[in-house]
Amino acid sequence: MIKPDLLESVLLRGVPSGSFSISHQDSKNGPWTTIEPANVRAARLSVCLNNYGNCDILFGKAFAMELELSESDLLLSLGKAAMQGHFMEFIWSVGSAKVYSKSVIQLDDRPATVRSGVPLPYPWWWKHTYRYEPF
Repeated sequence: MIKPDLLESVLLRGVPSGSFSISHQDSKNGPWTTIEPANVRAARLSVCLNNYGNCDILFGKAFAMELELSESDLLLSLGKAAMQGHFMEFIWSVGSAKVYSKSVIQLDDRPATVRSGVPLPYPWWWKHTYRYEPF
């Protein structure tokens, strides 16, 4: 079961305290926890425990996924992989508007891919690739 202290007590165990900062915020949907890496090429991780029974998880620039509160193992696997730099994003954008994204995160047993937007044949010059590093 996902609880507010899960990230701090499990995911950040063994990570040097100088390699990240953590912040907590309240929103109308529920409490947010954000882990900001000291390495600017590492992926930021944000988690919201929604008041209506699920969890939103955000990585990097475009990765977003909704999990049930019972999926704590998946949350920890995703968070661990992102913190270790096993994460890439492909974002097609025009100016600051993201028209499509594909995020690939390598879990222990398989890659997880999350897509956002309509997959059309966008021009190659709209595509930006982000390879994230460990915390």
